[in-house]
Amino acid sequence: MRQFMVPSAFNQSIRCLRIAYLVIPCLVGIGCDKAEPVPANPAQPTALSWEEWKKLPIPEKHDEAAYDRLRLGNPQLKSDKAWRVFMIKEVIPERKRDIPPTMN
Repeated sequence: MRQFMVPSAFNQSIRCLRIAYLVIPCLVGIGCDKAEPVPANPAQPTALSWEEWKKLPIPEKHDEAAYDRLRLGNPQLKSDKAWRVFMIKEVIPERKRDIPPTMN
C-alpha cells in the first residue's frame, strides 16, 4: 500500500495557520475593551453675571445654556415671572442689537 506523503513545509504552514487562527482572535478581543462613556457635560453649569454674559461671543451669548447660566447667576430671577420680565427688558433688546433683523 502506498502512502501519500505530504511535504513537511506544507505541514509547517498548516500548523502556523492553525496557530494564527487561535491567536489573532484573542489579540483582537483584547483591543476591543469598552471604555466608559465620557459625560457630555461633566461639571454643573456655572452661574453667569450680566456683565460676564455681555462679554460672551454672540453665538454663545444667545444660546439656551447661556440663558440658564445667566438665570443661575441672579437669585432674583428664580421665579418665572421675574425671568420673563428680565428677558423682555434686558435680554431681548440686547439680542436685537447683536443680531439685527434681516430685511426680506
